[in-house]
Amino acid sequence: MEQPPLLSAAASMISPPPVAGSSGPGSIVFGSGVPDPALYPRESLEREIVRVLRDPRVDLGYSRGIGQPALCAAVADRLNLRSGSALIGEDVAVTGGASGALIAVAAAVLDPGDVVVCERYTYPAAVETFRHRGAEVVGVPTDADGPDVAAIEATLGELAARGARAKALYTIAPFQSPTTATLSTERAAALVALAERHDLLVLVDDTYGEIAFGERSPLPTVLMTSPRVVHLGSFSKTLAPALRLGWVAGNRSVVEAIGAMRTDLGVALIVQEAVARLIGSGEYATTVAAASAHYLRKRDVLMEVLDAGCGGAATWRVPEGSFFLWLETEPPVERIAAAAQDLGVGFIPGAVFAVDGADRHHLRLAFGFVGLGTLAEGADRIARSVVHAGRGAVGVTR
Repeated sequence: MEQPPLLSAAASMISPPPVAGSSGPGSIVFGSGVPDPALYPRESLEREIVRVLRDPRVDLGYSRGIGQPALCAAVADRLNLRSGSALIGEDVAVTGGASGALIAVAAAVLDPGDVVVCERYTYPAAVETFRHRGAEVVGVPTDADGPDVAAIEATLGELAARGARAKALYTIAPFQSPTTATLSTERAAALVALAERHDLLVLVDDTYGEIAFGERSPLPTVLMTSPRVVHLGSFSKTLAPALRLGWVAGNRSVVEAIGAMRTDLGVALIVQEAVARLIGSGEYATTVAAASAHYLRKRDVLMEVLDAGCGGAATWRVPEGSFFLWLETEPPVERIAAAAQDLGVGFIPGAVFAVDGADRHHLRLAFGFVGLGTLAEGADRIARSVVHAGRGAVGVTR
């Protein structure tokens, strides 16, 4: 389809992430990173929003600058609880979700020609955000503990040799999407040390970090205490995406720049005040714990079915948090997609997450939105698709 002539070059390139396999009626789709609608705390949000509206002390004007003091302080307290840091409200800027945080940080930090280093497999919208600012994005490999520091050092050397300089390192942590690697404390310290040696900012996207399957969400202290780190987060996965509420925290100069550069007149004040009250009352922590338990149950159902059904044709790392599973497959993804089309199941191919767009042997299963009642059936369809593709057969029925 020909693009309208008035669109920018960037707008002309935008396309939705493709679902491989089937997304039609009756299909079970392990697609985008959307939380389970059954968990949305509608009654709690309604109660707190009504209280805000009835409170004569709350000014219902614009929320300018870095955000409402109550929410900035509440986010700082929550991050301090998770990491052992000592942030205050002035270290936090409120944004329109994590996507708004990415846009704000990119505007505050990046100039055309800058380079951003990130994991080879990462959040596609982050890559597009950086490229829209005129930055080059370079991918590096990861292992179970996070980004490969030696590979980053080598990449920085290659960039320097051609006269380019990296300004930032973007990482999704602690639970990387799509690979589900969990950034270790040791690797976090190594990344910060590397950033100090090479004068880099470390952009830590913690969008899924609160959904943790251990006793607590791992957020290494160094990530919240080093001035080299800019922390990005969101309430979309723990409360509801419709709130469009996220934050940038850490590096004070970046936070202040975001407030000074702001042209959107702030995020909805009523929502900020309501969520601040949920955090302050302790109800937010209870909600997060319940969500984590719910997604752990889903993870276990998914892995049990895949363990029994994939027959060694796929491998994966056991996620310690979030609601993704990253499969490395023996048969190529295009053959799996053909079988999945017949079986009525969809997934996102690994190539969507690859910085260079090249991948034929990975796929991501997002199980947040898939209901518990259909999860096992969906996992069985995925397993059958992988096995069928491995046999090289054509045509498969449900």
